[in-house]
Amino acid sequence: MKKISICGQIIPEHWRGENEVTEQDVTEQLAGAAPGEDAEICINSPGGDVFTAIAIFNHIREFAKMHACTVVMQGIVGSAASYIALAAKAGNPASKIKAYDNSIFFIHNAQAHASGDWHEMERMADLAKSISDLICNSAYAKVSSDSVEAIHAAMDAETYYFGEEIKAHGYADEIEGAPDEEGAKADRGAMVAQARAQYENCMSRLRQWMDKSDANRQLAARLSASFLASMAKPTRVAQTTQSIQTEDSMDITELKAKYPEAELYYIVGEDSLAGLPRWRAYDELVREVKFVAYPRTFESSTEIRRRLAAGEDVARFFPPGYHAAAESEKSAMKNAT
Repeated sequence: MKKISICGQIIPEHWRGENEVTEQDVTEQLAGAAPGEDAEICINSPGGDVFTAIAIFNHIREFAKMHACTVVMQGIVGSAASYIALAAKAGNPASKIKAYDNSIFFIHNAQAHASGDWHEMERMADLAKSISDLICNSAYAKVSSDSVEAIHAAMDAETYYFGEEIKAHGYADEIEGAPDEEGAKADRGAMVAQARAQYENCMSRLRQWMDKSDANRQLAARLSASFLASMAKPTRVAQTTQSIQTEDSMDITELKAKYPEAELYYIVGEDSLAGLPRWRAYDELVREVKFVAYPRTFESSTEIRRRLAAGEDVARFFPPGYHAAAESEKSAMKNAT
């Protein structure tokens, strides 16, 4: 069984420090699993950067489609880490989630850090609201036994679940250990206080990192909430866009010039969401178009290419007959040369 560890604060790669977890840390561990090998994903984290968490969530969700996964909540699993903890089950409902009788699992609304005038504050508020909706709809509501309304209320209140409470609300399938009732009450108060302290420390460090990079902070504030909100309601794209026929080589500047009255939307797969701020000229692009992230209900082209390179069967990702025809054409071209 492949052991995967996510222990520490969740941070972007360029903020790496000691005892912290990045997207690269997780992908390297996932890549070490043999095809079809079972995996145990152990988590002990107070949370961290939400966009890094989204990227890690997507990697684990895809991984779980091809591997039997068991997620283990080792100690504190909260904030952005609570989202990651549900990724395997979101990708494959047969995945298992295990917690301990003294584990803490906590959820709340997305946190934000911004500076500027009221427009900047309003944009950041919209972004935080959209991220909170995304986390609820794509993970919490898919796993929890609570209603969406109850989950949102729990997020508003910043709710901590201890031991058996985690299972009672559907966030774990089994609890290891069985503490006595009085001991559980005493442990709960101490664990909640510790979890809150660790989360506050995590947020303090994130704010320090963001303060060191004014450009990054302003870029985050400009992120359009529409591309996140659309993940839950992708049909909004069809309702609000017009069909524009363009050549493949036409860039955004040319589109704006050719269709000056059009409102342009840039559609990306949700697996690309976390990497948008790293795109070339993204700061300019975000002012010219509205981003829309469409939920992945199938394998990405990147993942299919990876499987092809590894010699894995990819026929199930294509329409009936398409893969066989493509293989026949490839064989004919090879023979012709």
